[in-house]
Amino acid sequence: MIEAGPENIDAVLQFQAISESSLSYDLLYESLATSLNHVPMIKIRKVLPPLINTMSNHFDLNHDQKYGLFIHIACMIDRIIGKEMIKETKHKEDLFDKNPEAHKYVMHCIHAIEKSFGIIVNDDEVAVVLMMCCKL
Repeated sequence: MIEAGPENIDAVLQFQAISESSLSYDLLYESLATSLNHVPMIKIRKVLPPLINTMSNHFDLNHDQKYGLFIHIACMIDRIIGKEMIKETKHKEDLFDKNPEAHKYVMHCIHAIEKSFGIIVNDDEVAVVLMMCCKL
């Protein structure tokens, strides 16, 4: 019930479904505010929710997958801006070849992130986002 937010309390008490678009990111913001060192939370709050909602709808992600993707992308941006070492993703080329449409869509979303944050996302990070979106 806490995750649903106070605006949805009536629906929760009546055991009605709550659309994911009405779920709040507030708990994520609070958690990430203490974890992210290089990216301003105000920018994360502005850019990521609409992008994550679009990706979630496209890939039919459930609540947990959607929030996991949000956290991963926020931390990815922070790692890139902080110039931290990025772990190599094995078999990424095979992943891209086997999922060309999904790869194209993820790249479209990644370009929006790159533009908004002035970063370059490498193929290893793209592969991880693709695996999350395709539930691999």
